[in-house]
Amino acid sequence: MPQRASVDGVPAHETFKSYIHVEGEFKVPSGITLFAATGGRWNVIDLPDELVDLPLAEQMPAMETLMRAYLDKYKGQCPFFGRVRGFRLVRMEDSLRFSPDGKFIEPVVGPYHSPCAELRIGNKAVESMSFRVS
Repeated sequence: MPQRASVDGVPAHETFKSYIHVEGEFKVPSGITLFAATGGRWNVIDLPDELVDLPLAEQMPAMETLMRAYLDKYKGQCPFFGRVRGFRLVRMEDSLRFSPDGKFIEPVVGPYHSPCAELRIGNKAVESMSFRVS
């Protein structure tokens, strides 16, 4: 979910939804074409709608559960990015870092910027995606 100035004229703060970024041991996905072809969201955990509006203190236990479920599902790996090295809750104005086992480490001041890539065939953009690297 790239952070944009606006989407269809709607300010980013009205369209942005927090998510958990899974940090793997590699910054660029292996098999980048396959990564793009499969949607490029292997390193993202979407937060359930009912969790997003809760105070942070109430979100923390649920986020830890989501992180552990991800680790169990992929056996400690982040597909295309190698072994999970940590997690990051990405919010509009800042982010929070978590250890590989889902324990809070520290807040990070300022917006999280993720590099983007675009798959082009000829002169036509086929897919745009964010790698969400730290």
